[in-house]
Amino acid sequence: MPTQTTYDQNEFINDLSDIKTSVADFHDRQEKKLNQLWTAVGRMGESKMDTTTVEDDALRGFMRSGLQTKGLSSQDETGAFLVARPVQDHIQQRLMLNGGIRSLARSTSISTDAIELLIDKKSGDAGWVSETGDRNETAVPELFKHKISVHEMYAKPRISQKMLDDAAIDIESWLIDKVSHKMHQLENTSFVHGDGVGKPKGFLTYPKVAVGNGEWGVIESVKTGFDGIIQSIDVLFDVIESMKPELLDGAVWYVARSAVTQLRRLKTQDGLPIWQPSLLAKEPDMLLGYPVVLSDDMPPAREGEPSTSMVFANFKRGYQVIDRHEMRLLRDPYSSKPFVEFYATKRVGGDVIDFDAFKAISFSA
Repeated sequence: MPTQTTYDQNEFINDLSDIKTSVADFHDRQEKKLNQLWTAVGRMGESKMDTTTVEDDALRGFMRSGLQTKGLSSQDETGAFLVARPVQDHIQQRLMLNGGIRSLARSTSISTDAIELLIDKKSGDAGWVSETGDRNETAVPELFKHKISVHEMYAKPRISQKMLDDAAIDIESWLIDKVSHKMHQLENTSFVHGDGVGKPKGFLTYPKVAVGNGEWGVIESVKTGFDGIIQSIDVLFDVIESMKPELLDGAVWYVARSAVTQLRRLKTQDGLPIWQPSLLAKEPDMLLGYPVVLSDDMPPAREGEPSTSMVFANFKRGYQVIDRHEMRLLRDPYSSKPFVEFYATKRVGGDVIDFDAFKAISFSA
């Protein structure tokens, strides 16, 4: 008869411990392999391989059911999903195409909470002198650090779980549309009116002075002579003349929608309208040779009410937009059942860096 092998209690405990250790080692090795594979795929994407599909699938999986595997190392310490780079780039492109200040100003991405720029606040001086003449002291250039901090903005779209489960729904496009639209509205308003506290600093929040009295921290302004009305083309000529020649290349009219109607009525001495409508699709209308950009964020022009409804500006030289790289997406399936809420956050900053690049038109007496 075959003999039966018996285990005493200590042998059983030791063998069980060995099995647990082997299983744990196996899981550790598999997890390391998954992480190595994910890293390798990312590196190949930076060189030759397109990883857009991999990242898009990760985003779609997160939106439908959340993060369920540690193999996808897209989760940060807060439990948020770091939005895939192709999606971030697409959102940035949508923001650029919306015709806001972001598409006109200079933009820089940083990995810190702020950027410090060296600004030439005052230029140096020089002069002519004879061979034996006295050399008087001349003014020296004045440089100072201008710090622009990033601030957090958010979008909070939501969609039903039933639609998320439907494979026919293009979830990524839906997310981009919702997020880009909300962020465009939020950031563009701040670039114009923001007080710099918890949001970017808007160019219209700085004090206005008459042309010729400009200095750092103030914007030169030309008055139309009537509250809420522009009646003469001469105001526009004065504004163009007040801009430094090197800043004219790239300058645009940034105008409130309600002020455009008044501009359309202005005519030259020969009776010709100064407004030049574009004859090509996606080309801007022109006003005295410079593009016109409409903005609902500029104060409206209403008769009898003073307002700054129009600026002539070179945003590329005068305004700095900064972005913090990472965009985060939190998924909340509990707060608004049967809907799933998505809380997207992005950190953005902005401020004026050259006040000579802005000339305001004050619709006032």
